[in-house]
Amino acid sequence: MPNKLNVLVIHCTATPAGRNVSSDEIRQWHLGPAVTDKSVRYRGKTYTALSALPPDKIGGVSVYKLKGRGWSQVGYSDMIHLDGRIENLVPYNADDVVDPWEITNGILRSSDKYLTSRHVVYVGGCEKGNPQKAEDTRTEAQLKALFAYVMRTIQAVPAIRISGHNQFDTKACPSFDVPAWCKSVGIADKNIYKP
Repeated sequence: MPNKLNVLVIHCTATPAGRNVSSDEIRQWHLGPAVTDKSVRYRGKTYTALSALPPDKIGGVSVYKLKGRGWSQVGYSDMIHLDGRIENLVPYNADDVVDPWEITNGILRSSDKYLTSRHVVYVGGCEKGNPQKAEDTRTEAQLKALFAYVMRTIQAVPAIRISGHNQFDTKACPSFDVPAWCKSVGIADKNIYKP
């Protein structure tokens, strides 16, 4: 049975207000090797040492110089830049079925085995002078773009529910209350995720 798209999860890049983030950086953060004192995980595979990695580059930087999460896929489908521009990171088609090549894993697997999600990230989410402090830093352009993105997604997948990363994990991400925001902009209650 195909996996039906049923949740759109909103994230932030957890970077200071006003700091630009490129898609190359996102790829480096997610796909770069995860190094421990015992092994190196890169693109879903485990290696014994950095020297065993293939001679790949991510965004023009050798993987030997990167530290990331070692994932095999970027965690977000789309990114909303400070100027409101939406950049696709992982291609997907317009239907409500998530094909294997469309899967992004911006959240840990939920205990709800029927949860199939798409992930969008906005650039920002931390206070400018204190990058360790979560703060809703969405620009006017990002607010407009996020609203339009959510509404397009609801139009394409009427049963989808909108959530924040923090509804699945003990993180501040996306640094604002997504259900409250959804209500404030007139999104129907049936389209707001409730755990």
